[in-house]
Amino acid sequence: MHIRGPSSNSHEKRPTNEPLQYEGVQLPSEIADPYRTAVEYAREVYASNDPVLIAQIERAHDAAVTRNKKAFSRRSFLGLVGKAALVAGVAATTVEAPIKADQWVGDHLLWPSTGVETHEVAMNRSEKYPSNSGTFVFEGFAEKNATAIAEALFGSLQADGHVYAIEYDNHGIDVNDIVESILVKIDKDQLKEMSFYGRSMGGDVALLVASELLKRRPALSIKSIILDCTPSSIDAVRGWDKGLIESGEKISKKLDLVGGPTLRMAIELPHSPQAAEFIKLKPAAPYVDVSAMVKRFNNLYKWKINSKSTSNRILFSQLGIIMSMDIHATFAELSKLTEHQAVPPSIIEIRPKNSNQDEMVLNDVSEEEFRSASNKLRMHFYVVNLVGKEIRHADPRASRTKYNTVLSEIQKLQTRSDTTKSS
Repeated sequence: MHIRGPSSNSHEKRPTNEPLQYEGVQLPSEIADPYRTAVEYAREVYASNDPVLIAQIERAHDAAVTRNKKAFSRRSFLGLVGKAALVAGVAATTVEAPIKADQWVGDHLLWPSTGVETHEVAMNRSEKYPSNSGTFVFEGFAEKNATAIAEALFGSLQADGHVYAIEYDNHGIDVNDIVESILVKIDKDQLKEMSFYGRSMGGDVALLVASELLKRRPALSIKSIILDCTPSSIDAVRGWDKGLIESGEKISKKLDLVGGPTLRMAIELPHSPQAAEFIKLKPAAPYVDVSAMVKRFNNLYKWKINSKSTSNRILFSQLGIIMSMDIHATFAELSKLTEHQAVPPSIIEIRPKNSNQDEMVLNDVSEEEFRSASNKLRMHFYVVNLVGKEIRHADPRASRTKYNTVLSEIQKLQTRSDTTKSS
């Protein structure tokens, strides 16, 4: 673990992305750059019958770089299959009656409105804690209830007081509704100071909620906002996920297919990580294993189209938050000082040191934008780099000890900072 910060205007020099090489041979940019369509390039190469280029392609797929390049090639093909599935789903529901029926099933039978809940996590405490402060925990994309994450982090968060987990409403994420739910806990437990932890895009929700909360209650003090692999904007989302988010949000707005299960299945089936079970990739001729796809369809229906799964409306409201996130404007709101908020909240980013270990978010892009916004406003910004083969995208449950150690160090850092400010 390595903590950098607070940030200053003298940015450290960042390494540029070196062209990908295999056995000393620089691969063509279409293969070296994971954000271009490797499948299209492969088809052109095989059509040209150029033995040198074909050898490069096959080495890239069969040797040391296979992991990254096959993954992105497969995802490019998944994008094509996904678009076809979306078109089919839209074509099947262009009649008004089926659309309304699909919406009604989703909104009333599968995922009725539950309202926002703020749950206090009350596990066995190992130490005394301040009664007038607490931490609110927010879940990330495609998740609804942050209780499991809050429990995983409880060992360290308890030192800062109460620990609360936010559960989103089935009918979407509404910042005002979340603020109202949090205010109930603030009044009940007489909180004066608080922190926020957001997992993945839950960090974006936490930033928006914190900003609105300070508008409503200027007497409150927000100590820190912890952003765990949080995308600063849609540009910080990796290529194939970015395309999925953009296309999904456009379709949901245009056709209002958000509520029902049809669009959910059209998106989940080709784009889920398990799609590799039925999409078999060969550089020249990718194909679909139909029997494996039917099996995956049944599993999705069982686990994703049910009353306990995250609703479509939550998913698409999360997409909307990522699409519309303006870090500079949000940080500007948070930096406004009041009598009780003598300094802006500290912004703390947790991320893998090796950005390639995060399969969802381009953490280098997020870090640069967080740093730029905080520097302009003289806000304290810290970066925590997690090191280890097990570190992936924002997963405290898989690295519980490491995360709790990090958060304990952050608390010590803030205590020293607070002592310095008051002296």
